Amino acid sequence: MVIIDKDMIEYEPELESDDAIIAWKFPRKDIALGSKLIVSQNQEAIFLRDGGVVGTFVYQDGGHVLTTKNMPWLRRPVNFLFGGKTRHPAEVWFVNKGEKTLKWGARKVFLEEPMTKVDINVGASGTCVMQVNDPGTLIRENQNPAGYIKAEWAENMFRDRIQQRLGEVLSGFFSKRKISIYDVQDHRAELSDAIKDSVKEDFQNNGIEIIRVIVKGIGTSDEDQATLKEIKAENRKYDRLRDESPEAYRQVRSLDIMEKMAENPGGGAGQSLGASLGLGAGLSAGVSMGEKIGGAMDTQSKTNSPTESEPENNSKAKLQLLQNLLEEKLITEDDYEKKKKEILDTM
Repeated sequence: MVIIDKDMIEYEPELESDDAIIAWKFPRKDIALGSKLIVSQNQEAIFLRDGGVVGTFVYQDGGHVLTTKNMPWLRRPVNFLFGGKTRHPAEVWFVNKGEKTLKWGARKVFLEEPMTKVDINVGASGTCVMQVNDPGTLIRENQNPAGYIKAEWAENMFRDRIQQRLGEVLSGFFSKRKISIYDVQDHRAELSDAIKDSVKEDFQNNGIEIIRVIVKGIGTSDEDQATLKEIKAENRKYDRLRDESPEAYRQVRSLDIMEKMAENPGGGAGQSLGASLGLGAGLSAGVSMGEKIGGAMDTQSKTNSPTESEPENNSKAKLQLLQNLLEEKLITEDDYEKKKKEILDTM
């Protein structure tokens, strides 16, 4: 209910709850000397005249009576008579200063995931807790002809700013900490602070303090997730191969075709499938660990076979290496059978 009395200036929610409204303008613009002003707790009343703040009032038990002592500008002769009382043109805004929790979500942005060098689409969502800390600035910068400023306005503003800066924030966050998107769940508090830092100045300029930001979700498309998981699985095999069979690992690395993939102008996550998780090496799209190991075996056999007179010994060596890799679970049964058949066909 809005109370409008010639001697009373007070705000009470009418159509919506306090949670939905940040600021509300008193309907009348003629303020009488001697009027009583009621300000609730966690609220501030702002008097504006000629675009400037001429008075502010906070909660006081029993309210405030407007006099020339607490409102010196009322002494000015610019007034008019109304109902036997001298009235002064001014706007009165009631600003709710309690904390408000807003929901936000940012559409997916396109960026290079630094640990894999894969181009992916990343989106984020969460909540933001804000509070008006400079009511005068809020009203001066955002007066609404409709007579109110809703929390929805702040929510939309936050969402717009995040959408503009999410790609830059995420790229910098991942690169600085040298982490993959897989690890971001362990760093959500830090990411939340990074997002807060990216938008807080915009809100300060509007009289609002961002108290905290909470990132509740961050993710990629199903296609990008599948790509990243495949890269991660293949590179675990590289790790094992490097630790358990250094020579075979060197041979596999010698056949690395990542540079050719990078030269392909098509781009995209699938194209960058070979990028490594922390190894600086990788796999090309559609090339399995077993196929690259097979290629390495071919290279190794050519390097270690000085003449064409030792095909049988060479085939035995390759079969033995293939068997070792299978036993160590560095290749799959399918990879083993496929390469074994190729070797036997050459004998």
